[in-house]
Amino acid sequence: MTYGKVAAALLLLFALAGLLFLYSHPFVSMTNDHQGRSAFPTPGPADSRIVGGVRLGNAGLLPYMYQVHVQDPLPPGTTLQVVRMEDGALLFSGRLAQTSVGLGRLEPSQRVTLKLVLTEPPGSRYAPTLVWSARAVAPDFGAVAVWPPAAWIAIGGLVGLDLLLVVAWAREVRRGRLLGVRFP
Repeated sequence: MTYGKVAAALLLLFALAGLLFLYSHPFVSMTNDHQGRSAFPTPGPADSRIVGGVRLGNAGLLPYMYQVHVQDPLPPGTTLQVVRMEDGALLFSGRLAQTSVGLGRLEPSQRVTLKLVLTEPPGSRYAPTLVWSARAVAPDFGAVAVWPPAAWIAIGGLVGLDLLLVVAWAREVRRGRLLGVRFP
């Protein structure tokens, strides 16, 4: 078997392994602890304030911005508050429309718990259907700025890869001279 066939077989094997990895780990994948269920309890006749919650997670390879919108328009006088429970930050407060509102960013394997407070006029028994979505964003390389050794590790890795490529190239050039084959 020639070296070309071995190289082609290895390249095909690595390509298949990469595709399998990407198939099993999508770039953007949002998890939700309420999959298909309402985040709010069923409102009672006297309820004017309904409190619910949802836990979102990032099971993908890339960070994403998480967004929310309502499926059907909210009744007049109805408002929604979204609070991130980890730090108590108010992410949204007001009348939610059918257009998406960006709430925050999740890194891969990160989770966030959101408290949802729906305030509606007395006598209204409406529990909206919230639609959650994710939009991929560029990875954050802030760790390089926060922890300077990370930059040196990244540079060292790239230099090591370059050295490996130069050594492999030099070996092939030397081998080509021994076999009488010239590389341009």
